[in-house]
Amino acid sequence: MNKETTSGHLVFTEDQMDLLQELINIGVGRAADALSQLVESRIQLCVPEIKMIGSQKAREIFEARSVSEETMVTQSFNGSISGRLGMLLDKKSAILMTSLLSDEQCTENEINLEQEGIILEVGNIVLNGVMGSISNAIEDQLDYSIPEIARSNSIKILLEKNMLNKPTVLLADVSLHVENSAIEGSIIVVFDTEEICLMLNQIIDES
Repeated sequence: MNKETTSGHLVFTEDQMDLLQELINIGVGRAADALSQLVESRIQLCVPEIKMIGSQKAREIFEARSVSEETMVTQSFNGSISGRLGMLLDKKSAILMTSLLSDEQCTENEINLEQEGIILEVGNIVLNGVMGSISNAIEDQLDYSIPEIARSNSIKILLEKNMLNKPTVLLADVSLHVENSAIEGSIIVVFDTEEICLMLNQIIDES
């Protein structure tokens, strides 16, 4: 059974979606282990479901959510697959995360430079866990740009900087649980539609 049409006229099959879900879960699991070692406390990261959607649909989803003063860690990747990815947090989740991973108390103040550094580090761990799982599956070393912080219009920036002719957006909403606190965020990966389909089919054929 095929999943709904994303960008262009391509559809993603159930096998392709199952494979992507597995790769994302593996990557997020590795990121959770790395973060747990960093803070010396058990951290759980959960991705209940992923979606593959067109870029316009992605914009509509986040506009409907009315994300409050979002903070996104974003970077590009290149290799046999190319694109751009980001970890998005709203202001409340970003401040809560920094308070849990540092000595600072949780407040509603503006995010300062020290807190941005913590968010960058966490984002780098999570995003590299996700893309590391994918690059391992395709047995290719991907090149990454230096991660950056985007504080406004981050979805628009992420989608417009990808430089792809036929972009497909992977959307994975993430729950992070540590010390009885829950942080909600999203992982967004923008792929070239044909490249990601070719990659998935290659892995499925070799399995």
